[in-house]
Amino acid sequence: MIASDTPENSTNSTSDSAAALTAAQHPAHADGVPVVAVIGDGQLARMMQTEAIELGQSIRLLAGSPDASAAQVCADVIIGDYHVWEDVERAVAGAQAVTFDHEHVPTEFLNKLTEMGYSVQPQPSALLYAQDKLLMRQRLEELGAPVPAYAAIESVQDAETFFDRVDGAVCLKARRGGYDGHGVWFPRTARICARLSTSCWAKTCR
Repeated sequence: MIASDTPENSTNSTSDSAAALTAAQHPAHADGVPVVAVIGDGQLARMMQTEAIELGQSIRLLAGSPDASAAQVCADVIIGDYHVWEDVERAVAGAQAVTFDHEHVPTEFLNKLTEMGYSVQPQPSALLYAQDKLLMRQRLEELGAPVPAYAAIESVQDAETFFDRVDGAVCLKARRGGYDGHGVWFPRTARICARLSTSCWAKTCR
């Protein structure tokens, strides 16, 4: 868990025939055009597809369901779970590059794809800093970038000390897994800050 000063504000394929095709063989992809496999099916992946069309391309998508946002606009869709290695491997088969539309893809999967010769962009070493907010703050600070006051919260005393340090202007965040406001709190008192920290540790959202 990290506290900051508040000024910083399914595994089955769509069909048996689709499962048998690599990205390069799918009719959605023109001959000789590099294929980009995208892990994730949200709004960013959907926007990638519309931009790919402008370049004469079409992405291959690993989606959780046929009606997911990006799956609605892509022809080459593999239905699966990005937490399952076999699904990820199946989705990238034949692609020249691999990317993702969120930071929750297991880093070990992306490292394995890199070892297999795939061009994974951004690289897994960069993704780490999007996955862990504390490591991100530390890395930005090392690079000399401006960051708000922050502290790793590993105990109730840490929470109370930081609350006092910034005069109560605290934004408490889970280090991993938070998104779209989830895993983010603005405690009004040191006691609430400590209680939220304890609750988050119980849910393993450090």
